[in-house]
Amino acid sequence: MTITFDDQSPSYHDDLYVKIPELNLDRRFDTYFFALDLGYSSIEESIEKVKIVLKDLLENWAKAIKTAKVGETVYLPIDFSDQSVGALKVSKEANNRLTIRYSSHKIVCMFPSFMAEAKFAETETSTQKQCFEVSMASFLDELEREYSKIYI
Repeated sequence: MTITFDDQSPSYHDDLYVKIPELNLDRRFDTYFFALDLGYSSIEESIEKVKIVLKDLLENWAKAIKTAKVGETVYLPIDFSDQSVGALKVSKEANNRLTIRYSSHKIVCMFPSFMAEAKFAETETSTQKQCFEVSMASFLDELEREYSKIYI
């Protein structure tokens, strides 16, 4: 998994690169909603704010995975667009295994800090059939590696 923010792009468009080969996901997403995130209203819109929000989002992903119970599904949003949100749909299986797919949701103008309040299951419009299974420890290690690459 690769999650890279291009801090040389001042437009907040196509500046978040996400690659998950197991899902054939290799795309650039916008960070516009990261820069405007109302959950961080005390921080001025800036590249630094995007990095802070992205790091917090990845921390929230890790928390969601760690606290999920066997049989539970959690959603890890990554594509914040005007009319929809794209997320990793993660099902926690026995023996700390995760099954991961990509899903789309009809959620309008969601900020990354609102991840816990979003009704992902109720707003799901499509789910990729392709999935992969990974140990929770391996996924969390990859997430930590990507988190540590973001310098504030």
